[in-house]
Amino acid sequence: MTKDRRTNGLKIYKKKLLNLLQPVEVLDIVEWAEKYIETIPDSPYTGQLDLHRTPFLIEPLRQTMNSNTTLSVLCVPVQWGKSLILKLLALYTIQTDPAPVLFLADTPANSEDFCDTSLTPMLKQNRIFDGLISTAHGANMKETKIFNNGAILWNRGASNLKNLQRRSVKLLLADECWLYPNGHIEEAVKRITRFQGEGGRAVLVSQAGDVGGELNNYFEQTNQQEYKWVCPHCKNHNPYNLSMVKWDTNATDDDGNIDFDAVKNTLCYTCPNCGSEWLPTKQQLQ
Repeated sequence: MTKDRRTNGLKIYKKKLLNLLQPVEVLDIVEWAEKYIETIPDSPYTGQLDLHRTPFLIEPLRQTMNSNTTLSVLCVPVQWGKSLILKLLALYTIQTDPAPVLFLADTPANSEDFCDTSLTPMLKQNRIFDGLISTAHGANMKETKIFNNGAILWNRGASNLKNLQRRSVKLLLADECWLYPNGHIEEAVKRITRFQGEGGRAVLVSQAGDVGGELNNYFEQTNQQEYKWVCPHCKNHNPYNLSMVKWDTNATDDDGNIDFDAVKNTLCYTCPNCGSEWLPTKQQLQ
């Protein structure tokens, strides 16, 4: 070996050693997302992710990744941010805690659509994931993505029972569970058994299902936290409920039809504790 080759070899070894001695960056999922997610291709917002634009996502993200949490059930409405929650949970785990991850949609077609139009563009367009996907044959497919750090992501449809019975995963992400055949949520949640006590967690994100249905039964196993608003008068914390919304029921036009502009001007919340009326601003709702 020549002197130049020895010198170059020592430089490379020194660089690797220095990298090993660097302090490990510890960021929770919200801090990590706001630091490293530079763009979300299918988002109405452009540029660096700022979760304070959608503050109602922050607490669910942190609670889901809490070391004591093994089951999270988020029953939320359409356009709430379900897809973003699922992507951030998957990518945070893959990048910071490389492990097997299973994403489920109700059908294989919807699972592939999520991968093609939502997840894969995020992997490609954010520098934190550069070089992370393996270039080995078959490592970057719709159904399976293998990463150079040891993580693996499976995309499957929950309608096929076989997809729920063969894998041990540290993170289960199940989308729109209210559409799953009966018993399939239970089979899916069993996939984290191998990682119980080692950070294994199941996350069910969906519109609400039927009372007494399988999704509802899992929801009732949780602490069932709800978003609430604080009455500016008595400071009581009230869950959002349509029964608290009040408007002028006599607001009609000359033809007797509902005058929606007039309704909008009289719309307000009524506090069930003190009876006061409140018209919140967007900032107060956040």
